[in-house]
Amino acid sequence: MNYEIKVKQVNSPDFISPLQDIAAVHKSSVRLKCVLNVDATVEWFKDGLPLYTATKVHKKEHWYTIRNMSKADCGKYVCRCEAAVTSCYLTLKYGILEKQQAQLSYAELQSHLREARRAERDERAHVEILLKEKEDLQKKILELKKDSKTNKDGLENARSEISGLKTQIDSLKDRINRLETDIFNYETELKGRDQKIENDRKDFQNF
Repeated sequence: MNYEIKVKQVNSPDFISPLQDIAAVHKSSVRLKCVLNVDATVEWFKDGLPLYTATKVHKKEHWYTIRNMSKADCGKYVCRCEAAVTSCYLTLKYGILEKQQAQLSYAELQSHLREARRAERDERAHVEILLKEKEDLQKKILELKKDSKTNKDGLENARSEISGLKTQIDSLKDRINRLETDIFNYETELKGRDQKIENDRKDFQNF
């Protein structure tokens, strides 16, 4: 008597619809989706590290959702089921509105820097004028000292004027110091933004 043994063939897991690379807008929601040929459990990884947050499953479809997309979410994502593996890269791109806002903010910062530099030039020119006045008064004092008895009142007036000029010069120098600090801060921030723009061009697609 011959017996026929029927063996039910079981398909090995395979991704019939793999993950796709995505360039997402900042603060948007992103869904990474893939489809298996069988009902099975999958594992998700990001940059080689396992993702333990909840994922969604609908029959043979699997997806991983990211909300409020940021630069920290960028990287390589992998979905694995036994020997079957699919992967994709998630990158960040800027929307039109964000680009406009960044450009406006950058332009405003440059405008502030130009205004601070102009104000500094004006203040320095004012200081030069006051220093010249002070020099002229010092010469006048020397002349008055030659005949201090007959020019006592003039000498006191000249000294009083020099004291007033010194107060003005000191005040202007303080303002110049503050302007120099503002200029340094503006230039530092602009350099930082320039560097960020360059890094974004290198790191992100579709910038």
